[in-house]
Amino acid sequence: MPNAILIKPDQKSIEEKAIAGGMKKCPFCAEIIKDEAVKCRYCHEWLGDKEQSESTESSLISVNEESEYIKNLREHFSSMSIDQLAVFKETYNEDEYTPEARVVINDEFDLL
Repeated sequence: MPNAILIKPDQKSIEEKAIAGGMKKCPFCAEIIKDEAVKCRYCHEWLGDKEQSESTESSLISVNEESEYIKNLREHFSSMSIDQLAVFKETYNEDEYTPEARVVINDEFDLL
């Protein structure tokens, strides 16, 4: 029993067994994730074909800019009247916003 505590597990063989059992490595952070995963649970990167990944990468904003963007978006929505928010909801296209922005927007729609 004490040997089991002192011996470090062989990480490579653990990963090989996981991959053989239907798992894969995230191409962004190299953590082991389910083969069916479309988004990494560790680094939160979207997984997909190379073209999709490249287009997503080119449209990403840095974390600091994203935080500022979300802050400004919240301020903008908090200054809107219910009527303005209702008009915005009619023309809202979620594909034009980041996932984080969609959360803010949907929170505001819940107030209607």
